[in-house]
Amino acid sequence: MNFKGSVERVPDQGDVQTNAWSPLTAPPIMEAPLLKIIDSDLDAQKVQDFIYNFDEMADLWRLEELLDQADTRLKVTVGAGTVSGEVDEVIVGLAEEAVNLYKGSFLQGEDKQPWVMPIRERIKRRFFRLIIKVGSHFEAMNQWEMASYYYQNALELGEILDEELFQRLMTCHHRLGQTARAIAVYDHCSGILISKLGIKPSLKTEAIYRALIM
Repeated sequence: MNFKGSVERVPDQGDVQTNAWSPLTAPPIMEAPLLKIIDSDLDAQKVQDFIYNFDEMADLWRLEELLDQADTRLKVTVGAGTVSGEVDEVIVGLAEEAVNLYKGSFLQGEDKQPWVMPIRERIKRRFFRLIIKVGSHFEAMNQWEMASYYYQNALELGEILDEELFQRLMTCHHRLGQTARAIAVYDHCSGILISKLGIKPSLKTEAIYRALIM
């Protein structure tokens, strides 16, 4: 059986939602995969497999919204000079939802599709920037435990190898008086950089480490 023409999302059994996906209502992040099935010939199984990815695409859409909202909130907070030592519950809420949504590369079954990698890389970069901004926000308020939580979460994903995360996490543990944990982060950083990238820690990372053992 082949399909011709436009394809919309038909609710599954027990699905009470009535909204259908279409090129007119889908968010920008979904345009490329939608064009994959609009006005094309696809067998029934391929269409069904694609439709099953829509929930994950909806998560991507929501994550992009959260990243935008968090960026806006952080700009307002920093611009207004409201670093008072109190936790901004709005920022925490946005960051928490983003952390819960982002569990690594989306759409694992679509690796061969050319539109997948650009989306993955963009989301990963934006998520990394969010973690750094949120962590920096809490560092500025001396909320070292909060900052370390976000840095640790990002590193546990195993996708982001930027030294800045390791450096910031080492500093957080140091500020909390957790020297052994800070040294363990350095050892982990050094091992990852050598095994994955074939390089040694940067001078800045080494300087933070030396400060820990002096």
